[in-house]
Amino acid sequence: MFDEARSLRIDFDSEAAFRAEYVSNISNGGVFIETNAGFGMRDPVRIDLALRWCDQSISLDGEVVRVDSPEHVHAGSPVGVAVQFSLNPSDLRERLEPVLARMASEDGSACGPGHRIAQRAPVRVPVLIRARGGREIEGRSRDLSTSGTLVAIEGESVPVGDVVELAIANPTSRTELEVRATVVRQVQRPGIGVALGVHFEVPPSDAEAVLGFLRELQLAEDSWRLGGISGPVAEIGIENVLQMFGSCSQQGTLLLANGDDEAVVVFERGMLCGVQLGEAFGRKALARVLAWRTGTFEFTAKASPAWYRGDPVPLDAAILGALRLLDESRRTAPGAFPPAARLRVDREKLAAAACELSQAEEAILDLAAVGMSLGKVIDAIPEPDEEIRQLLARLVERGLIALVD
Repeated sequence: MFDEARSLRIDFDSEAAFRAEYVSNISNGGVFIETNAGFGMRDPVRIDLALRWCDQSISLDGEVVRVDSPEHVHAGSPVGVAVQFSLNPSDLRERLEPVLARMASEDGSACGPGHRIAQRAPVRVPVLIRARGGREIEGRSRDLSTSGTLVAIEGESVPVGDVVELAIANPTSRTELEVRATVVRQVQRPGIGVALGVHFEVPPSDAEAVLGFLRELQLAEDSWRLGGISGPVAEIGIENVLQMFGSCSQQGTLLLANGDDEAVVVFERGMLCGVQLGEAFGRKALARVLAWRTGTFEFTAKASPAWYRGDPVPLDAAILGALRLLDESRRTAPGAFPPAARLRVDREKLAAAACELSQAEEAILDLAAVGMSLGKVIDAIPEPDEEIRQLLARLVERGLIALVD
């Protein structure tokens, strides 16, 4: 296949330059090369890594998986091709072993036989956490290295220092890794949920098998991303990003990031199949995401059923509905519903009320009765935030509840 491949060369003048490229791209199974040469999708190509600081060259075969031509990139963005290597992760490490061993020994980041480097990369796969007392918590990894991972979870958190058992799934190969880990940090965002940083506790006898599983996950994630499109939200606007990809692609997944917050939007044939932001999902999550004015997006023309949630709804209608709620929220008096405020239920008026209450209104009253703050009440109810504020205003107006500072 590669007899007719054209060659592209990348020069590395220092070990530091190669280290940066290895951690960012090469270790994940691919590389981006700036070039004006005419390439097409799936063209074979040979990549020559010229390690000039040690007078060594390594050639790797691959194929083009993305072409950024001048007419398809933003002004100032690089023109070139993304190449996916043909070697599997273990063979790729073997080819680069002499360089990796030297790098690991010099920076002290060796992690087991062969002096592997524990680089961190974004990987989003299902993770089941088995915590103290047999409690099971579902989550998804946000990034991954050979030493640990950050897992976004739903529900009650796990204290720092606790030892847990993780079951990490590989959706591509339908395999699973079970590994013991220690919770080393928590990242908590109001209304977004909790992410746990865990450090793997791997016996030396299992180190090679664990390393191979994690490398396969990183390679699968990078292959998924290489054919995608990414960019800043501020230049386009999230609503335009959704409408643009939703109208021109049969299916797709958008990964949206704004600071520590991450959201996933999945659509297929013009239907919104799932949207999640931390613990919020559906219309609630979509409305919160559309309020962002900064951040980044990554799009790929694939839709994993793992992100589907609830019944699909027309994408255009869902966006318009969320934008309407945002427009109404801008007309709400600033500070009318401070998140730290408490709610007091007037039980006498509630008992005397002749009108029926909606399910959401009943949920507000139930949560208020147990002493939840206003912010937690809004987070706990699945309806969009502005709908809940409108219901709160109606309940306050009728005298059924009152805000307590």
